[in-house]
Amino acid sequence: MDNTTIAAPLEIALPVTLEGSVVRLEPLRREHQQLFWDAAKDSLEEIFRWIPYAMKTPEDFLRLVDKAFQEQERGESVVFATVERSSGRVIGSTRFMNIDRSNRRVEIGSTWIAPAWQRTAVNTEAKYLP
Repeated sequence: MDNTTIAAPLEIALPVTLEGSVVRLEPLRREHQQLFWDAAKDSLEEIFRWIPYAMKTPEDFLRLVDKAFQEQERGESVVFATVERSSGRVIGSTRFMNIDRSNRRVEIGSTWIAPAWQRTAVNTEAKYLP
């Protein structure tokens, strides 16, 4: 007799918004491409130094958003814009990625935050939102 327990599939109903006291994670929309560019354009080297693809132009951000939508359509990730609640300003992005439904597991990653909000409560809270 096999005692293996099979987990129920991980169900993520989209779109989903997660909100804390300092940050809101809102579902990715096409217009975030420009808002991401606006948040990052003055600090591209600092923010994206260690990633394995170019992030130097508005077109790079368009490709990033297009790729994120493709991943979501395949069920591989759920992508969020990171928004500072007090100002309503988009300040970065994060995602649930490498979704493993059978084991009910996701990674939280592919996160970037504009330098003015790094080393603040933003990233910590974004990782612990219910």
